[in-house]
Amino acid sequence: MHFAARSYIGESVENPQKYLRNNVEGGLALLNTAIEVGLRRLIFSSTCVLYGVPAKTPIMEDTPRQPVNPYGTSKLFFKNALSGVR
Repeated sequence: MHFAARSYIGESVENPQKYLRNNVEGGLALLNTAIEVGLRRLIFSSTCVLYGVPAKTPIMEDTPRQPVNPYGTSKLFFKNALSGVR
């Protein structure tokens, strides 16, 4: 289970590289290690900020993903990395 991430939106705007380093680089390090040891399943805690400002709620999975801050962008990047793993 992967629940680790920096998650303060305001801080991510002030210091985006901190969020990219932690949430993207750290997540990719975890993912690569999981692949290397043969882990078959990973639970990833995502966030609704992937969707930016949605046109309606509740937010459905097929809502376009348009994050509006570095925190959301970092989480979307990692989610996309997970989508490419089989």
